[in-house]
Amino acid sequence: MEAQAAMFIGAFPSLSSATALLLALATAVDAASAPARPGLVHLLLFLLAAAYAVAQLAGNGPASGKLPQSGCKGQDAPRLLGRHSAVAAPLKPQGKEAHASAAYEARKCIEPRHEDPFRWSFIPSTGTNRSHGVYEHETDLCFLRMYVMGRPVHDRQRVADQDFPSAWHFEGRKRMWEVRMQLRFKQVPKGPLFLGLEYTTYQPLSAFIRRAEALIVASVSRIMGPVYKSPGDDPAAMGDAEAEPPCAAVPVYAFDQLVVSEAGEEPDITSSLEGLGWLRADGLAAYRRQVEATVGAPSTDKVYTLCTWSVSQMIDTINWTVGIPGGLRLDATKLAGAPPTIAALYELDDIEGSELDAQQEKRHLISRRRYYARFAYWSALRPPQTDHLRKVLQLQDTPATQDTVERDVSSGWGSLGWLERWSQFFCCVSPRN
Repeated sequence: MEAQAAMFIGAFPSLSSATALLLALATAVDAASAPARPGLVHLLLFLLAAAYAVAQLAGNGPASGKLPQSGCKGQDAPRLLGRHSAVAAPLKPQGKEAHASAAYEARKCIEPRHEDPFRWSFIPSTGTNRSHGVYEHETDLCFLRMYVMGRPVHDRQRVADQDFPSAWHFEGRKRMWEVRMQLRFKQVPKGPLFLGLEYTTYQPLSAFIRRAEALIVASVSRIMGPVYKSPGDDPAAMGDAEAEPPCAAVPVYAFDQLVVSEAGEEPDITSSLEGLGWLRADGLAAYRRQVEATVGAPSTDKVYTLCTWSVSQMIDTINWTVGIPGGLRLDATKLAGAPPTIAALYELDDIEGSELDAQQEKRHLISRRRYYARFAYWSALRPPQTDHLRKVLQLQDTPATQDTVERDVSSGWGSLGWLERWSQFFCCVSPRN
């Protein structure tokens, strides 16, 4: 019964333990009485879920209740950014940010009520990751550490109460989320790096969507620099030729902050980075020169901390919308197709004299890309189809990874699909902060 109650608290984090146990009891009665009187119990469960949603919309959700926790993913002590590096001691920021710094070895688990619907995974996948956890990955080209934090924009009350782990960082700032990555190259890039998005399905765009996309590209170019934008190639029309996926890319100096450290002396990625490295906001021309001089001549002995947040007010990764100039917000699937979306740090690699010689081929084909970081992201409020997600994540058929991803896509509701749909409805109509 407690396990069933924990499931309800996971979906409705503000439920009290008593209410969760009541729902669990009702579910047990439902299972025992089926198929005799399933309608009455389903109605009871719906009314309870509706009452909870109305209370949340009014900002008067019940007090949080917690069941015993058994640990959380992504919170182990991190591995090293290289075989000879050492994890640096955390920074000790002053003032209101001092309490937010914590050593990697002492990181605490994120409480279930602090989990938001944002999900992401490295490609190839090693499992589903969440906000406010540090995750590490290794490829043939680099060692990578990532940390994603954001406001729970789906929950107005939590934003108002600053009831989320990174509230200390977002206080007084307009950004909605921030992505931080630390790279240590195994092989130095041969050419310029790009920060890009890849859409995982091709779809023809209407005239209205094309105009909206042009406005977005113009806005992003003013913020982040020149934008490469392609609607992609229709795979059905390409025959045996390689199709370019719908995608967008900006130069590496589109990152908002760059910190360069000796291996073993890199900052704690979860702490304040105030006063470290270079900021694009301090002057684009000087920042661009610094980034191109630094990342353009990288070293395998350095750790590069890269942060991005400037488009976070435009791209809502939880409610799955995109803002356009004028204050309108569009369903992201109208622009990007079905979730998930892929974000990547890559360079274009062409073999001289090949059919894809850079003098002839200008498209950002997958075959031309050398990925230093690549991950897919989606929202549990707008989950992708399981089969499509498995294909995008190049999911290995290991029981642990398969179970983790499929459980996240289904929101953990199992056979209660009808209640999941109602809960998603109430989440989607919640007012934005």
